[in-house]
Amino acid sequence: MQQKQFEALVKNLCQQPNLPQALEVLKTHDESDIAEAAQALTGQFALATVDGEKRIYHVTQEENEQGEEQEFIEHVMNEGDDVIRFI
Repeated sequence: MQQKQFEALVKNLCQQPNLPQALEVLKTHDESDIAEAAQALTGQFALATVDGEKRIYHVTQEENEQGEEQEFIEHVMNEGDDVIRFI
C-alpha cells in the first residue's frame, strides 16, 4: 500500500461513527491482508460498563505455559471515543 492510499484509508476510517463500522470498512478493503485481518478481529471485542463508562475491550484466548486456555483483555477505547483510537 502506498502512502497516499494509507492516508485515504485512515481518513475514511476516521469518518466512521464507531468501531464496528470502521471494522466493516476494513473487512471490505481491496487488499486481502487488510480484509482478512479485519475479519479475524470480528467477534473479539466486548463492551463493559466500568465506573460509569462504557468501555470497549479486545478479548483473546491464548494457551499458557501449562497448556490451559487463558483469557486476555485489553482496554481499547470507550464507547463514543473518536475512532482514531482504534485505528
